[in-house]
This record gives sequence, structure tokens and C-alpha cells, in this order.
Amino acid sequence: LSRGLGDVYKRQPQDHTRQMQVDFAFHTALVEAAHHKTLARVYAGLRSSLALARGFQPTLSQHPETRRQHRAILAALKDRDPERAAQAARLHIFHFRNLIVQSLAEATGV
Repeated sequence: LSRGLGDVYKRQPQDHTRQMQVDFAFHTALVEAAHHKTLARVYAGLRSSLALARGFQPTLSQHPETRRQHRAILAALKDRDPERAAQAARLHIFHFRNLIVQSLAEATGV
């Protein structure tokens, strides 16, 4: 997971397609590491929607807050602290949701 996260951060900021591919690989590895069948099914079902949403935030992987959140999730996992990892993951999901809602509002003027 750490290597995958490092790969995201090494990408050139303008290489949005490759950033998204590596970011998805990182998130997929997180889901697989959870060994939670329901989570895996939900994530698999959301992937195409997430890819579409990422189109509104092509530089999300390079955003400092996203990087901080990814590091917080990994730190909690390394510390074997599932509650902290779950809380960090929730914060990351809500942050992503808020960015997408903001981007959609700006794009549509709503």
C-alpha cells in the first residue's frame, strides 16, 4: 500500500490519467486488505461512478489534504488501529464527496 501511494505522488501533476489509475489501484488494495466481502462488492459497483466523478477533480490525488488523508489511513493500518483507520477512511470519503459536490455546483452554477 505504501508503495502504491508513493507511486501516486511521483506522478507528474498533468498526468491525470495515470494518477487516477494508480489511485484506483491504491484504493482497490485497501478494499482487498480489509477482507470484507460487502465492502468489496460495494466498491466494485462504485468504480465506474467514481471514475466519472474523478473527471471533475483530475488533480485530487495531488491535493495536500488528500495526501494527508491517505497517510493517516496508512498510519492507522500500520499501527493496527482499525477504529482510527475507519475514521480516517470516513473523513477521506466525506472530503471526496464534498469536493465533487462543490465541483458540480461550480460547473452547473447551482
